[in-house]
Amino acid sequence: MKNILVIDTSDNILKIALHIEGQSYFVCEENTQRHVEILIPKIRDLFTEAGHSVQDLHEIYVCCGPGSFTGLRIGIATAITMAFSLQIPVYGFCTFSVYEYLIPNRQILVPIVDGKKHQFYCSFITDRFNPDNQDELFDFDNDLYELNNHNLPILDRL
Repeated sequence: MKNILVIDTSDNILKIALHIEGQSYFVCEENTQRHVEILIPKIRDLFTEAGHSVQDLHEIYVCCGPGSFTGLRIGIATAITMAFSLQIPVYGFCTFSVYEYLIPNRQILVPIVDGKKHQFYCSFITDRFNPDNQDELFDFDNDLYELNNHNLPILDRL
């Protein structure tokens, strides 16, 4: 089994997961955009809690967006730097691809992420691993009305 680290700094909630030797450890902390200050210490804390070293990693996964530009840069730079120093692969994933695993047996899923400046990102997910699923940036005033016309059930934060 591979030991992996997952980093998501796409919004104001820092999300880190460590799966090592069959055990999983998590950080999910709202930090009002202080990722640059706490990302490395939180990763270190996870390894301490797990009783392992960063040298035990086999792969790193990092969120590539959509999301906060600065937050994404912090997460991606950290992941690439760690992977380079450890000589292990690093993989990127889309924020919306996570939702494909959270809600099984669905017809359509439309996750929406705050894009700031009165805009939002959303994706129309119709099938798991569908390459046609596209992420788009929408204008809140004009496009939210269109989404409401599709009579889709609204789910709060997952």
